[in-house]
Amino acid sequence: MEKINLKQLVNTLEVTVSGFIPDDMVLEKIVTDTREDVSGGLFVALRGENFDGHDFVGDAINKGAKAILVNEDINFSNSPTLSDSSGTIVLKAKDMPKVLMQIVSFYRSFWGGLVIGVTGSVGKTSTKELIATVLEQKYNVFRTQKNLNNEIGVFQSMLSLKKEHEVAVIEMAMCALGEIEVLSTGVKPDIAVITNIGVVHLEFLKTRENILKAKMEITAGLKKDGLLILNGDDEYLSKVCSNADYEVLFCGMNRHDLDIYATNISQERIVGTRFEINFASSSSQEIKSYIPVAGKHHVLNALMACAVAKKLGLSNEQIKEGLANYRPIGARQKVIIKNDVTYVLDYYNANPDSVAAAIDVLSNLEQASKKIFVFGDMGELGDASKQEHENVGTLAAQKAISIFCVGEASKSAYEKAKSLGAAEALWFEDKKELAERLQTVLAKGTVVWIKGSRFMKMEEVAELLGLLEED
Repeated sequence: MEKINLKQLVNTLEVTVSGFIPDDMVLEKIVTDTREDVSGGLFVALRGENFDGHDFVGDAINKGAKAILVNEDINFSNSPTLSDSSGTIVLKAKDMPKVLMQIVSFYRSFWGGLVIGVTGSVGKTSTKELIATVLEQKYNVFRTQKNLNNEIGVFQSMLSLKKEHEVAVIEMAMCALGEIEVLSTGVKPDIAVITNIGVVHLEFLKTRENILKAKMEITAGLKKDGLLILNGDDEYLSKVCSNADYEVLFCGMNRHDLDIYATNISQERIVGTRFEINFASSSSQEIKSYIPVAGKHHVLNALMACAVAKKLGLSNEQIKEGLANYRPIGARQKVIIKNDVTYVLDYYNANPDSVAAAIDVLSNLEQASKKIFVFGDMGELGDASKQEHENVGTLAAQKAISIFCVGEASKSAYEKAKSLGAAEALWFEDKKELAERLQTVLAKGTVVWIKGSRFMKMEEVAELLGLLEED
């Protein structure tokens, strides 16, 4: 982060202050972990499931922190390792999440670059990466690292911005109503992107209408006259009306009346997709494009990246080159070929939409001698869990692919696939048993797609198959 004036920052925060703040006191950094260099900075005492930053306030002061931000009274006499607390400036917040975003808001205004906010039920990270990769053809771009998309992740991401960064692409996630509103009012995006409204988080939000409401909260901090980019193929987002405060632009594949749409989509084996990008504003203009990842759902993500790029003045050639340079991160359709068998590691996460997209891509691989979908449970589906897992079994049977299931919820997928006469439907109590059986049916030209929610730790299947050593 860039250096900021502490007094100016504190004047924007809802905190009580203990200690004297000189007018010229400068913060060199804001940190949340005393294992980092905290000297000359503000230490923020965050709480998590397995840690409490308040336990490390003494360490922060000993290591040179100028100030600390807490949300409880600190008794320095209970910090036996603390050498001297005199002169320490203590900021106390009643509402820590709110204050974190107030810090973000201050720093965002101080930084002054452009921000693109990305949210949605599925494809947030892939879309964020596509947008950033395309914009890098013209700008110095910062993007959310990995999936640091919650309140703390957004806080850390925004404070990582430096003057040389011209654009920041910030991913935002939520589990409940009100969370993205808080993030958006801190980040204040110039452009907001919503990928889709899926059935993920039904356990908490109950209905897709509530999910729509939660995702639309990204407009709470959207700059006046900003741009909202939406999935025009989504049954909920397609009904969003234009707004006097910001422009709305729709992308999609199923309607040629959308602002930006794709045609002539063709899948190149498991490694890529070709398509043409068309613009409603110009019937003669198109961009013949390629992305090195398979699936129509990635084409939609690419269209949204194109929409952002066009708004920020990139040429068609820069957009085309940026899309071709995209590389998926983590276990998101990572392809590994071993002993003439192709494995797709796609277990970063799973929900009904992403699973359906994976099965669709797998089923369209005409050159595969055998297609096996290794499926682990999907989470956060609430009362819809049984039905959604059965839907996966139905898809597997309809698409004539083998399905190997593991996990209690996925048993419903196995049972449904088997009842519909799927050629091969199996369920296993543990991953070791699944991996052992899988290895007995592999042959040259087989494609194995591994998918499941994070809590299922489907990387253990990849490890049992000897794939991670090559990852």
